[in-house]
Amino acid sequence: MDPKEALATPLDGLGEQMVADMRTRWIIGTPDAAAPELRRLAERYDVDEVMLVPVAGSYEREPLDATPGRVQTVELLAQALA
Repeated sequence: MDPKEALATPLDGLGEQMVADMRTRWIIGTPDAAAPELRRLAERYDVDEVMLVPVAGSYEREPLDATPGRVQTVELLAQALA
């Protein structure tokens, strides 16, 4: 399923509640918007490392054993944090 199809697929009540609960803990936005949020999160918990789980769609033509969208997400965020 491509991202447009996923967005067009309605969630049931439980799915909507799960997404709403998770969104309170997600950082969503451009790299420039996400970078300061990550810094605040690290300060709040007094840590010098955070774990990222980048979410990015993929195209049907991309290999199944690679995640170029996720790699690009991390690269762009690293630039914004530099």
